[in-house]
Amino acid sequence: MKKTLLYLSIGLLVLLGAVYVTMQFFLGSIVKTSVNKMGPRLTQSKVELASASLSPLSGAGTLTDFSVDNPSGWSAGHALSVARVQFDVEPLSILRETIVINELTLDRPEFTYETKVVSSNIGDLLNNIKAAVGAPDS
Repeated sequence: MKKTLLYLSIGLLVLLGAVYVTMQFFLGSIVKTSVNKMGPRLTQSKVELASASLSPLSGAGTLTDFSVDNPSGWSAGHALSVARVQFDVEPLSILRETIVINELTLDRPEFTYETKVVSSNIGDLLNNIKAAVGAPDS
């Protein structure tokens, strides 16, 4: 019985160590890949994130060269781009309803807002996202 408990404890520690190593070293590339893959599906435009560096234990992170292109029907180029986003959040607050942000720094943000008589490029991006995820119930 004691051996079984010892083996389970060691197995749990190894599993926790593997999860920590994975989160520490690969979370940034997982986020980058997810943004670059899911962003265009949501916005119906080109979305690109060059790199991401995240520390799950401290809650700090950096996103580099993030951009969202205008949707079709608008001028070519970015609707928004940010050279670098640096943030620091309370790690456990991510699991709660309200996320606590201690610091948020945007380096060289650029927004292009275009309008037509009854629409805008940002409005179209938001409509594309709503259509992709489904509008919330009122």
